[in-house]
Amino acid sequence: MTLAEALISLYPNADPTRDFIVQDDGDGAYIAFWDTASLGAQPSQAQIDAAASKEPVPASVYAWQGRVVLAQVGKLDAANATVAAMGNPALNIAWGYATEWSRTSQAVIAIGTAIKLDAEAMDALFISAGKVKL
Repeated sequence: MTLAEALISLYPNADPTRDFIVQDDGDGAYIAFWDTASLGAQPSQAQIDAAASKEPVPASVYAWQGRVVLAQVGKLDAANATVAAMGNPALNIAWGYATEWSRTSQAVIAIGTAIKLDAEAMDALFISAGKVKL
C-alpha cells in the first residue's frame, strides 16, 4: 500500500487533491502538505505504518459476494428484513438487482448499521467478500 493509500484508509473522507499532498523526490514518498484544519493532527509514522500493513478494503464487491459473506456470518436474513422494513421501493429494487455494492454507498452503510455492523466489521465484510470466488 502506498503512502497516499494509507492516508486515505486513515482518513476516508479526505480529498487527496485538497487536504494533503504526497510527494516523492526520489528518496521515498513523504507528506508535503497536510491540512490540519480539515484533518486534525498529521498521523504519526506508526499510524501510517499500521494502516499500510492492513489489507486494503475493496471499493466495491459483487452483490452476490456480499450476500455469500452475509450468509456466512448469519446476517443475510437480517439484511433482507432490514431492506424490506425500510419501505423504500428504489432500495428494494437496488437490493434485489444491483450487481455491485459500493463500500461508500449510504444505503450499504445504513443497512450495515441496522444489522449491527460497525465500520470495522463492514470493512472486514468487504475484504472477505472480495475473496469469494466461484
